Amino acid sequence: MKSLKRMSERQFNAAADSLRIREESLQIAHQVLVLGKSQANVATEYQVSKSAVCQLVSRVWKAALPDGFVTVTVSVPTTLGNVLERFSAIAVKEAASQELTEEYVNSLLVALVQESADTETEPSSPVV
Repeated sequence: MKSLKRMSERQFNAAADSLRIREESLQIAHQVLVLGKSQANVATEYQVSKSAVCQLVSRVWKAALPDGFVTVTVSVPTTLGNVLERFSAIAVKEAASQELTEEYVNSLLVALVQESADTETEPSSPVV
């Protein structure tokens, strides 16, 4: 599963307002983060290096994270990756309205893992 950094228009605008970046640089980051274009295609379109696009995307992404949040990259099975992506989205949303205590975070993660386990179906046994 390839992880894509995506955010809403509202999230992007809030992050952009907190940064001092040229308008063209914001347009480049917007193409990737909001519109979902690949960094390589955006680099070609704007005639900049792929690393420049990557740096812009990372800068805006970091500005969009709530205080006390970090971005972590790990390799996990797809099913766990899906759970963790949902967990991250909920945690970021909840951070705006309440303090995320360790107890709350743990209970949320347990609930999501259980929900995922409940929705998985086991492969059918071969008929003999």
